[in-house]
Amino acid sequence: MEEMISQILDYEKQAQEIVNRAKDRQVNIGVSITNEVDIMRKQYIDRAMRRIENYRDNEQEYLKNMIVEIDEKRISQLKRIKTAYEQSSGKWIKDIVNNIINDV
Repeated sequence: MEEMISQILDYEKQAQEIVNRAKDRQVNIGVSITNEVDIMRKQYIDRAMRRIENYRDNEQEYLKNMIVEIDEKRISQLKRIKTAYEQSSGKWIKDIVNNIINDV
């Protein structure tokens, strides 16, 4: 009988060890999964930040090009206005004076 009780106690002890190992594994798996989720989250954020930075760089380059294009158009238009003024200012003044004189 004592041997049977001893054997039952041994089985109980072995069962407790198995349960404890299973609990340890469960904790380890939970920690492992948490770590993997944290790594994935960090990788996702890093990728998103790289995309945002790339987009920002592209937009800044686009805006610089637009400013250059607008400045070139502005300079071109000012040159056309200056050329027209140099070529026609005398005629414009005569026309204005004649219109004033004729209206009086």
